[in-house]
Amino acid sequence: MIKHRKILLVSSMVAGSPAVHLAMALKELGPELRVVSNYAHPCVDARAYGLFDVSAWCKKNAYIPDVLLYIEGSSPFFPYNWEKLSCVTAWWSIDSHIHPERHAYLAKLFDLTFAAQKRFVDSLPAGEAIWLPLAAASIAATELPPPDHAMRDLDIAYVGSSDRRLHTKRALLLDNIREKFKKVFLGPAPSAQLDSIYRRAKIVFNRSVKGDLNMRYFEAMRAGAVLVTNPIPHGGVELLFKEGEDFIVYQDENPEHTEHALLAKLERLLADPARMDRIGKSGYARISAEHTYLHRAQSLLIALDSTPRKSNPQPADFFLAYHNLDCAEGMLWASAQSLSALHQRRDKSRVLGLAVAVLTTMSRLLIAAYQWRYQLRQSRLDRKQKAAA
Repeated sequence: MIKHRKILLVSSMVAGSPAVHLAMALKELGPELRVVSNYAHPCVDARAYGLFDVSAWCKKNAYIPDVLLYIEGSSPFFPYNWEKLSCVTAWWSIDSHIHPERHAYLAKLFDLTFAAQKRFVDSLPAGEAIWLPLAAASIAATELPPPDHAMRDLDIAYVGSSDRRLHTKRALLLDNIREKFKKVFLGPAPSAQLDSIYRRAKIVFNRSVKGDLNMRYFEAMRAGAVLVTNPIPHGGVELLFKEGEDFIVYQDENPEHTEHALLAKLERLLADPARMDRIGKSGYARISAEHTYLHRAQSLLIALDSTPRKSNPQPADFFLAYHNLDCAEGMLWASAQSLSALHQRRDKSRVLGLAVAVLTTMSRLLIAAYQWRYQLRQSRLDRKQKAAA
């Protein structure tokens, strides 16, 4: 029995993102879900920008959530002022491999942390976080299974960034693949086309950033392609999939020989259609049975059912989190809250009272200014996307 029937989900609902997939899965499972985002999407109930005042929104909409769930996104959008609510608070950490210090501060604000990267869970005290890996889009009962490898017209595919400044090693490996193989798709593509590209590919190449268990693992196997990836020690892959059965690893003891090891592995696979077909079907079966966002949503709800309201974050905790988020308006707001608490508890001087009033007003003005700025930026992006469609 699911206790938490009302969930307020706050995140940047970018098409194809983990937040969108999880929201759709939660809606399928039945909780009374409300979604607030700075991006437009069919699953979004309301738009907001910058720092989102949770308490004010709930009061205005007569909505009393059992859970506030924040999912990390790629844009400046974050909930605040939820202390007045009595609900459980949780968040899903996605990129802790890139921002470990930032995520450690954010974890102090919530009752429960879900982490997509297992190493972040291991870095926190026992019981403070739960491993919730990324997953594949849920598979509809009417959806056709992936085609056999003999029907695929691409030898190798990779959808993602190939920026040489950000991912030097990855770009070099992609160059080697382009030079060696001709039937390839290597580079960025709209999220709506990703699955169709991978369903055309016999092999999907992956190079993780800082050892993250990224979305490509799940996307490739969902499409029935053979994932060929670099190893990610201590990332928990072995707990989800079986190397050699569900995916293939390329590696070499000498890092300078990685390119040769990769190309040799790709050549051997392409010369063995039966093996590719066997691995592709095994990975797809594993995804279908255990690793869709519907599975993740079920795990999340079970964990929330046993999570009490326990955190009591102080203004100093918020200040440090906002500082790591580079959120100036949040830092000012947290400072105002800290001085207000001091004024109420200990120092009743008029000077401090005046300072609290001034700082509170300034923080509200700055929050409003940043919200207006982000709304203008998002409106321009919305118009651009509409024109492109």
